[in-house]
Amino acid sequence: MKNNLKFNFNLTLEEIDINSYKFLYNNSEYSTPFHSIEFLDSIQKSRKDLVLKFNILYLEDKILGIMPFFKKKFFPFVVVSLPYGCYGGYLYLKKDEYIFKESINKIFKSKIFFKINSYNNEIYKMIKNVRCTIQHTWVIETSDKYENIFQRLHSKTKNQIRKSVKEGIVVKNLLYEEELEQVISIYSQLIKKHNIKKPYNRALFESLYKYNISSDNILFKIAKKDDKVIAYSVFLKNNFQIFYWMNASHKDYTKFNGTNAILNDIIYYSTMNKIEELNLGAIPLGNKGLEHFKKRWNATKKSYYIFKRIF
Repeated sequence: MKNNLKFNFNLTLEEIDINSYKFLYNNSEYSTPFHSIEFLDSIQKSRKDLVLKFNILYLEDKILGIMPFFKKKFFPFVVVSLPYGCYGGYLYLKKDEYIFKESINKIFKSKIFFKINSYNNEIYKMIKNVRCTIQHTWVIETSDKYENIFQRLHSKTKNQIRKSVKEGIVVKNLLYEEELEQVISIYSQLIKKHNIKKPYNRALFESLYKYNISSDNILFKIAKKDDKVIAYSVFLKNNFQIFYWMNASHKDYTKFNGTNAILNDIIYYSTMNKIEELNLGAIPLGNKGLEHFKKRWNATKKSYYIFKRIF
């Protein structure tokens, strides 16, 4: 069987079989919301220092697996599976995993340094000269009824959600350019407040905004009071999970709990669309406030893996 395996490295988005990719994205047990074409393309459009590529494994003429990754444009020997700490790795069906186990060192035989954040796949431990570390993210299980999930929230969080309803906060998709301008203004406040040295650029927001309209893999939610955007959140989605990737609130409107209103809305959406979990992301070391916030949403810790090539 090994002799029938073929590899095709460094293909561009235009060169891959997009239907095969979408099939694996929708069906692979190792798919994550970060693997969506919409998200990958948004990163490509906003990061001129990175080049989006794809590695493909074939058995004869059948595509078994595809891995998106980014190369540093001016340092091509450095490969980042996906930037910003996003989950990455190969998309393939679990029934074909034995083939990957047999071939994993041939697939990664290059001397190029790489880093892969893998949400639920430990196969990369089998690669020679790879170090694995375990990190944790915080997850809300959403396979239950919405009413049951709501009742398990901390009493203060439930009261904040009720208050947002009482104050007339409206949660909706980002659909208009004037709303996008308000979102970017709120993000500018966040940059100044936390002195962010490498902020996301406008091109990223514009691409996410457009894909929010055309695809359900990007959910760009805003909370409004009296037609003014007071908070926004970006969620990334596949068939199994929603990832809470980006959020900020207007500094003058935090008392209206716009962020809580958005999270409550996305939990309801998850239960209605048979999403298994809402991933709230990792917590920076020592950030007790963020940990406290996630615990109030009844989120629990779940492991993921970071694999780095070492020499």
